[in-house]
Amino acid sequence: MTGERDRGGFQPRKRRMMRSLTQPGASGTTPRPGRWIPVPDIPVSPVLSWRALAGLGRGDAPESLFDSGHTVVLTAGRMAIFQALKRGKLKTGDEVLLPAFHCPAMVDPVVALGCAPVFYRIAEDLSADIADMARKCAPRTRAVIAVNYFGFPNRLADIRRFCDARGLLFIEDCAHSLYGNHDGRPLGSFGDMAVASLTKFLPVREGGVLRINKTSLAEEGFALRSQPLAQQLRQAYGAVELAVDHGRLSVFRPALWLADRSIGFVRGLHGGASRDGEAATGSVNPASLKGGVAGEFDIAWADVAASLFTRFVRRLASRTPTAARRRHVFTRYLDAFAAGRSYRPLFRALPDGVIPYMFPLIVDDLADKFARLEDAAVPMLRFGQFPWPGIDDDFCPVSARYARCLLQLPCHQGLSDGEVAEIIAKLLPILRA
Repeated sequence: MTGERDRGGFQPRKRRMMRSLTQPGASGTTPRPGRWIPVPDIPVSPVLSWRALAGLGRGDAPESLFDSGHTVVLTAGRMAIFQALKRGKLKTGDEVLLPAFHCPAMVDPVVALGCAPVFYRIAEDLSADIADMARKCAPRTRAVIAVNYFGFPNRLADIRRFCDARGLLFIEDCAHSLYGNHDGRPLGSFGDMAVASLTKFLPVREGGVLRINKTSLAEEGFALRSQPLAQQLRQAYGAVELAVDHGRLSVFRPALWLADRSIGFVRGLHGGASRDGEAATGSVNPASLKGGVAGEFDIAWADVAASLFTRFVRRLASRTPTAARRRHVFTRYLDAFAAGRSYRPLFRALPDGVIPYMFPLIVDDLADKFARLEDAAVPMLRFGQFPWPGIDDDFCPVSARYARCLLQLPCHQGLSDGEVAEIIAKLLPILRA
């Protein structure tokens, strides 16, 4: 994508750069945290493509959070957690039980509301340690958040009984499981409320879902604000731009080229840098494209609805091909990484009803090999790499180990067989070294 001209005669954009996924002092950090590395050509999350807009995909489509209950579409999953806690009437000083294996976006809304996060242990298969959850339960405990990691269901029935016995609010975190079912029920229907993230399953740059299952919690309506017009347009432009940068929707490349030049000209009149200059120096990081809610939790976005573009794509995206494709890619990885000496799949099978988010791969010596993987532009993520202070080997050995050695590979519906083969071909020599 970086050295050729397309048929329209427009020079493809220069290789984009991003900061390393590691941070100083983080578990499993590379020798040079925060260094510049190439952005992978293969998208780690879904981007717009003609296949992604194939149709509504109803009929035998997999169940999702949108099929029942009262749903609200916000700008991000963290905003959905914040709204769920507010809807549950939690207040300053209340405690929320959270899994020790988590991302900061799960904890930030708890702290923003003035509540105290209390962490419970997880098992090797990422299921909740109910016994430890019971030990952590205190008089101020008001809610439990449990995650269906990577699309695989947690101990949902057990957690449901645990919360019912103690009168606790059960928030089912479906950020990794927008689709799928368990025990004959759709994921997202076990909790009093469920939260999800659209960016992990759909070709959009923002979007969080709050689903309310408990009728009494849905009686009071939501008064959401619309995004400013400029932000609405930015969401659509950014989604198309990201697709073109990854070799999709190339028909729009001339329009983006013209828009870039126009924006650069206007900025130049005011002494600013052009967007191309920013991209060339690597300041455009896909990890920061969150529709105004990147990085630290910004409470100003807590009551803002997702853009019209995001909601349109959500309704248009095809479900059945999405589910089938994700399962197909996951099984390709299972075959490729089944017999490694220092690496192995976290899940060795793909049960019926599971629509995977990503493919989690345990790499025992990941700290030694991660820099090479980044330099090779392998599309990957590391969920749970930056745990909350205090989550160490003494607190939860499983979470601490996975923070160091768990790698996630994309298995989204936008990947071609050739791209999957390329990911495998890049990874295996490094893993076997």
